[in-house]
Amino acid sequence: MVQVASEKINLPQRYVPGKNWRKKQSRKRFCMNKFVEFCKRTDLHGYKYIVMDDFSFGERCCWAVAVLISVGIAAYFVVTAYRWYARNPIVTVIESTQGAIWDVPFPAVTICDLNIVSKRAARKLADNLTLPGNFTADFVFDTFRLVPLLYSTFTAEPSEKEDLQKLQIVLDFNNITMESLLLKLSPASSCSNLVQRCMWKNAIYRCDDIFKQVFTVLSLCCTFNYYAVDDKFKKHKEEPILATPRRVASCGYQTALTVLLYTDPDDYYSATIASQGALVIIDNAYNIPDLDSPVRMVNPSTELLIALSPERTYTTAGIRSFSPEQRQCYYSDEIQIGRFRQYSFHNCMAYQKVEWIKKVCNCLPLAFPVEENYRNCNFKDMDCLNSIFNEDENHTYTQEKKNSFQCFPECEHYDYPLEVALGNLADNAYVNGLPFFDDVNIKNRSLLNVFFNDLVSTRYRRDVYLNWQNILAAFGGLLSLMLGFTLISGFDLVLFFTIRVAYDACTNFRVSASPRNMIYVNEYNAKNKRWMENAMINPIHSKSLEKHKIHLNSIILERLQRVDIMTRANVYAVLWTLLLATGFSQAFEDYNETALHHNVHPISRNGRIVFLDDELMKKLDEEKETWHWTPWLRTRLEFNEDGFARQANCGPEDSINSFPDSVFTDEQLRQGAFLLYALFGIYAFTLLAIVCNDYFIPCVELICEDLNIPQNVAAATFMAVATSCPEFFVNVISTFLTGSDMGIGTIVGSAIFNALGVAAVGGLAAIRPISIEARPVTRDVVIYMFNVSILVAFVWDGQIDWYEAVVLGVLYVLYFVVMFNSVRMFAIYDRLVARCFKKNNLEVSVVNSTENGKAVEEGVDNKGFADSANDVNTEKESGVTVVDKAENVIKKPNKSVFRFPKENSKLYRFWWLYTWPLKLVLTLTIPSPIRYKRLYPLAFFMCIVWIGANSYCVSWSMTVIGHTFFIPESVMGMTFLAFGGCLPEACSVFIMSRRGEGGIGVSNALGANSLAILFALGLPWMIKTLTLLGQGADNPVVLIDSDGIGFVVGSLLVAVACLWITLYIAKFTLRKSLGAILLVLYAIFITFAILVEMGIILDRGFEIC
Repeated sequence: MVQVASEKINLPQRYVPGKNWRKKQSRKRFCMNKFVEFCKRTDLHGYKYIVMDDFSFGERCCWAVAVLISVGIAAYFVVTAYRWYARNPIVTVIESTQGAIWDVPFPAVTICDLNIVSKRAARKLADNLTLPGNFTADFVFDTFRLVPLLYSTFTAEPSEKEDLQKLQIVLDFNNITMESLLLKLSPASSCSNLVQRCMWKNAIYRCDDIFKQVFTVLSLCCTFNYYAVDDKFKKHKEEPILATPRRVASCGYQTALTVLLYTDPDDYYSATIASQGALVIIDNAYNIPDLDSPVRMVNPSTELLIALSPERTYTTAGIRSFSPEQRQCYYSDEIQIGRFRQYSFHNCMAYQKVEWIKKVCNCLPLAFPVEENYRNCNFKDMDCLNSIFNEDENHTYTQEKKNSFQCFPECEHYDYPLEVALGNLADNAYVNGLPFFDDVNIKNRSLLNVFFNDLVSTRYRRDVYLNWQNILAAFGGLLSLMLGFTLISGFDLVLFFTIRVAYDACTNFRVSASPRNMIYVNEYNAKNKRWMENAMINPIHSKSLEKHKIHLNSIILERLQRVDIMTRANVYAVLWTLLLATGFSQAFEDYNETALHHNVHPISRNGRIVFLDDELMKKLDEEKETWHWTPWLRTRLEFNEDGFARQANCGPEDSINSFPDSVFTDEQLRQGAFLLYALFGIYAFTLLAIVCNDYFIPCVELICEDLNIPQNVAAATFMAVATSCPEFFVNVISTFLTGSDMGIGTIVGSAIFNALGVAAVGGLAAIRPISIEARPVTRDVVIYMFNVSILVAFVWDGQIDWYEAVVLGVLYVLYFVVMFNSVRMFAIYDRLVARCFKKNNLEVSVVNSTENGKAVEEGVDNKGFADSANDVNTEKESGVTVVDKAENVIKKPNKSVFRFPKENSKLYRFWWLYTWPLKLVLTLTIPSPIRYKRLYPLAFFMCIVWIGANSYCVSWSMTVIGHTFFIPESVMGMTFLAFGGCLPEACSVFIMSRRGEGGIGVSNALGANSLAILFALGLPWMIKTLTLLGQGADNPVVLIDSDGIGFVVGSLLVAVACLWITLYIAKFTLRKSLGAILLVLYAIFITFAILVEMGIILDRGFEIC
């Protein structure tokens, strides 16, 4: 055998794969492969020629340069266009659809007499002044002619300034301010002097009621529909100012403002315009009257018709998102200027001028509202005021204005272009026959008519110029022209340079880290080791090693392609779906709507034209279909004096706001989340039953034992109060916390159920006829009807006064007195009857015997504990005392909450599991009065705490359910809360009737109703009203918003009367037929109560406040 000497062979480095050869390969080829793939598949112009194999290197370089130049040009134009849009983001366009004139408020009409100083007023004032020194009345009278120079643009002569300085001395000596001086000298000292007859929308008004005085740059004027600042002379008006400017619903000179003016030519003394008559200024109601506004002159014996063609400029919702510097405008509520109610460009310019006057002259012109620490300018400030109009000072004022905030136009405003027609006012028979001219001499009078020329108004819309449509139109056009860019091209960019990169990275990681690939790599490493050993021995194997690497790479690429589920088609499908969804949502969006733009619709109501906006009109139209069944949801309206309606909240605040916020929205609650609150309420009712039966009743029995209280007294006091605690706490929560009617609704609903439902359950559950004692039932019926009558009288006016609540408290005490002495009262009654009818002693003794047998039964008036009364009677007959009975109850063993029941009943085991969390919590928080007798005071207190907390939870859940389905709170109280509160009584009567002892429960239920009215209602009402009275409240009452509650409470009288009549006809015997009749009566009465509360039967006046 020939041995071959081993020789170490140095293979080239390219034949030896490194440890990270796959990563190096990926890093080396990734960028180039992606770029080549993108260029080959993209739709952009010229990119595929850069990587085309058929082109030479030079041709590909030329195409690359051309592509780069196109990209640069496109980027330049896109950036330039964006900067232009950023500087001018808003465009104002005129709409093809016109608006109605009732969408536009009527303008302010300011009338100024050209005669600033009245000759008669000046003469009278000069003669009445106290003149100091050597001043004369004639000098003062002559100087009054110079008063208009104070606010004139003309510069006064030095002699005139000197005379005005002397006049100021006279005014200061008489303590006359400039405001009072102009009021005394002006011919318009009262608007009725200038405007003698006024008609607005075909109704004649007293001119002082619709016109008010205002200082302007001219003089003291009279203005109509003016809202720029608060009325300085409001004390002279009889009617309060309206909340918003007036509007009209028709056009024509006879349907708007018509006034008769009088300027006395014999009274002219001083004016700044060489003409006779009056100036009329038409402008926005929130602009201060100035000569910059449209001005027209009306002369005596003429008629001036001013026809307005209103224009409205409004904005879309996106405008407000820009800064004022970008949009070049302010909203009326965006910035506050002085004491002006709304911002306007007109007010802003005037305010800046006044601010400059304040800074230079330290005074304010009369045309602007006086501010603190500033006075009105007087004649001493003549030089300073005149200097404002000099060229140097104007330059300084302009520089100062630039340093302050800039006045932009209003984003939303109204303009009133006008047309004028002038004619002579003729004194003819037709004019004299009109009611407007009754008892008026039209000589030297002027007639002014201001009206809308047409029923429509022109609308201008400020819209965002840079929106999605303009972006696609402008930028898309540039990119398409320069690059051939389309949406598909954008998807390619996103696909190749974001989604594809991330996907490839994730795919490579999953393929390399999968168990199958790990096995494959391990096999490859083992084979690679053998190939390397063979290559060292025989160089021939090095070529096979290279083939092996190529084969391995091809297998890896094949596996990567097989797992590639994210194809281009799938990506395009997803992206096109998103694009179409976005496009549809954008197409359906209304860009012309704004939250501040609401059209107004006139409607006729009781012969009067009123106005409703779009939103309110749409809401009322929707309610027409359903208001017959949901009248409590009808929109309530209130109207101002000008006929504009708005939604009013006449009732109290929704009670749900008094509870913690829900984790669910209203829509989620209506879709099923309310069931959680319903289950929560049912669980709370279960907790109430466990607390009352297992803890509260034994505590009350122990109190009776320690105080040695008889059973009848204990039942009428502690027992009744204990069983009324749930209703009491519900009313406390509704009275003090939520301010709702759920408390009274709960007690009324419980009263109806106790009156008819309890007896119905007893009759239906009776196996055989059960006799009922007629005397206790009649007694409780009489007492209950008396209490209900008092309650009806108190709640009929919708409120409970403090003295009415005190009366209920007194009746509560009186009820105890009557119940404590009911046995004695029956005995006295029997004696009186025996004496009147001369009965023999035998009959009396029989009555007494019966009385002894049933005395305790008749005196017991507890709620839900009727079985205990019958047990007491049985025990007394056998010689067992009440204390012994209490001892037996206390010594009764309880089952442990930590021990699973051994009973085989599945229903019992389910009940044990259902109530186990409640019993566990109660066991840990309330000491058992049966086991720990000495701790029963603490147990009693904890029971009160748990009942109160449970009542809060029940009220919370019922309020949420009622709010979800728009059910009135009083209806929720008289149905769900009443059912839950009366379940113990119903169960007790059911069990007793099955035993043949259910008659006592009927009498006890009626007695409990009286306690519910006097205790559960009366006590919280009395505490709240007396508290309010002690705090000095103006109206110490408890308001009841349920307008129909008086009828519902009154129906209780009929219900109790029906119960007694039904029992009387049945000879006071409970049977199944009687139970069915009472059940039908209960359904009728509870249905009537619900329909009354909802307003379906009786109109409760929901629509108008």
